[in-house]
This record gives sequence, structure tokens and C-alpha cells, in this order.
Amino acid sequence: MIVRGLGLLPVIVACTWLVGSACSSNSNSGGGGGGPGLNGASLCEPTCAKTCSADSDCDESGGERCCDYGSSYGSACQLATKCPTFCTSSSACNETEGEECCQTQPGVTQMICAASSACLVQCTADSDCTESGKTTGATHCQLGYTQPICVTTADYYPICSSSSECSKDQICCTTIALADPTVIASGTGVCLSTTTGADSACPQKCSTDTDCTSKDALLCCNGMCSATCATTCSTDTDCNKVEGAGICCGTAAMGSPWWDYTAPVVSTGPGNSSLCTSSADCTTAGEACCAATTAECGTASACVSASTCTSAGGVSC
Repeated sequence: MIVRGLGLLPVIVACTWLVGSACSSNSNSGGGGGGPGLNGASLCEPTCAKTCSADSDCDESGGERCCDYGSSYGSACQLATKCPTFCTSSSACNETEGEECCQTQPGVTQMICAASSACLVQCTADSDCTESGKTTGATHCQLGYTQPICVTTADYYPICSSSSECSKDQICCTTIALADPTVIASGTGVCLSTTTGADSACPQKCSTDTDCTSKDALLCCNGMCSATCATTCSTDTDCNKVEGAGICCGTAAMGSPWWDYTAPVVSTGPGNSSLCTSSADCTTAGEACCAATTAECGTASACVSASTCTSAGGVSC
């Protein structure tokens, strides 16, 4: 199993703290979970997916299908390439094409069929990440997650309780769990670099707006300073004054951790799992450098059979 390093701790914070509801929509909240339609609340959103009960309710000619996100979130129209296949064992997956049933997102225990390279390896210490053939480069156990996982050196962030435990160009961010308590364990502190700007992703705790001092996050939303706070609504009119989010949306599926998820491309066999940037990188006849979207060429693309790429709805890079 090859584990792709995720480095999600600062990414989660940057998404939730600096962008607010654009990344994770929760009613008047700065971080973690939630979404339009959950708990009966509609939220102002820039777009709103259509709920559905069958593929015919969706734009099938445009590649959409009715995707079921589970009992908590319901179904909504989404591109077929972004519909997750939930599973409890690998027998439900396309094992001949390199898929297995596994966990692919920190803090999300529900498993899906995914390329082996996307599967997370849980750990309690670095020694869990060094088993021969189990990981490639992911030799560090990233503590701090509610479920620690193996990551690469580049994606690893040291755990701390004070800045004295970090390097001289780092700070100890002890409020990072505010970003998403379902993913990051309460009380976790991580060392973030001041030279790369990663320290700007450290959330600021607050009780009122006056506690927020960063120009990029002046609103106090659910105990955390944020750029914007999600706005509940009944009609589109309630969203007229919400910049960039003028639609009153109640589609609960958009709050699913699997919404808009793109599974990494599956390799067709040993030796073909390395990333490629164009089909010229593929040395086996009949293969193409395939990704789910052109934007993912070079980051989540691999050499696979050209016909497999086409049938899966992928694009050749």
C-alpha cells in the first residue's frame, strides 16, 4: 500500500479560518463540519446542487448522476467521477484495477473504494509507518489528528505545547483544533513556520468580534475569528447582502465530507503508480496520463490504459 502524504493540519485551518463558509458551510460557525440543509437550516451559498431521487433528475448528458451520500446527507446531482462508492470490504471494489476499500480522509471513518495510493495508514508511532511495502516516503506518524496517520517528512508537523519546543523560526499553534475538532484532537499544538507564512493559519480564539485582530479574519464565528460567517436563510432574498453567496441552499449533501471529492486515478498495475504530467511520460503502449480533471494533471494523475481512463470519465493529460 502506498500512502500519499496529506499535510492537512494547516490546510484545514487555512480553509476554515481564512475562507470561512466557502470551504465548510456551517450556520454562523467558523470551523468544522456542517453544511446547507443540516439540522433543518438552509445557508447562503454561491451555488446550490439539485437534490434528486434518480439519475434522470440530473444532467446526464453533462456527466451528472444522482449520488447518494448516506442517510445523514441524502442525494444530490453531481458529476459521476465525483460520486464516492461506499464499502465495508474490498470485494465491493474493482480490485483488478488496484482499488481497495479504505479510509481516505482524516477524521472520516466511513470507507470508500479508492486507489491504494490514496489509502491512509493509521499509526501510534513512527515505527508503524516503516513496514516494508506498506508506505512510500510516509515514515512519520502525524499525531494530533483524532486518528493519527502516516505522512511524509514534507507533510509532517511536530506536536508541541509551547513555542519553546519548536524551532526558532516556528510558533506553537495551540488553537488549531478550533478549525475542525472532528479531525484535529482537542488540545493539540503544532509547530508552524513563521518564514513560510504557515503561522498565519493559526486560528485566533474569540468571544466577540472585538477579540479578532487579524485583517483577514475580523468576525467571531463560533469561538473562532474568521473572514466570513455562514448565514442562515429562508429565501434568496435573505442572501442579497451576502457577498459571493446569493443563493439560499438547503441541499444537505453539500455538507458531506465526500461532496466534490475526486478519487485519485487508479494505477493498472505494479510500476505504473508514479505520477505523470503528460501522456509522453507513459512508456507502455496504449497508456495515457490520466486524471479526473485537467487541473489534477501532475498532482493526482497516473499512467493507465487509455480506454480505462475514458470509461472512468477521466481526461488525458
